[in-house]
Amino acid sequence: MGQRVNIHYSIDLNELELEVDRMIKQVADKLERCEIQDMPSLTLEMMEELSHIRTQLADIDHSLADVVNIISSYINYKTQPETPPETEMTEEAIKEGLPDPRALNLDQLESLIGNFKKSSEANEVSD
Repeated sequence: MGQRVNIHYSIDLNELELEVDRMIKQVADKLERCEIQDMPSLTLEMMEELSHIRTQLADIDHSLADVVNIISSYINYKTQPETPPETEMTEEAIKEGLPDPRALNLDQLESLIGNFKKSSEANEVSD
């Protein structure tokens, strides 16, 4: 068996079943080619033949694992509840939640800064 590499690519969701079918057919074709030749069993040739078949079976196993992972991911995708898209806070919404800094005195500004520092430190510790 040659070296294996992982690749990632995307296809349209409506093409997924065709791609998985192609992969399964490819595995089935490989399985059909795994045939033990009729020869004496206690020979070097039989040992090499069996070693070759084991390599083919390992390759088939890797391919089947890929197919199972794809199917599993698809089933997880289909069974997950839809999550609403995250709403982004607009600049106006952010401004509405904050007091106008021009209307604050120095003590109020220092208090806001202190609260901000405390909340950011609390977030750092809990992460």
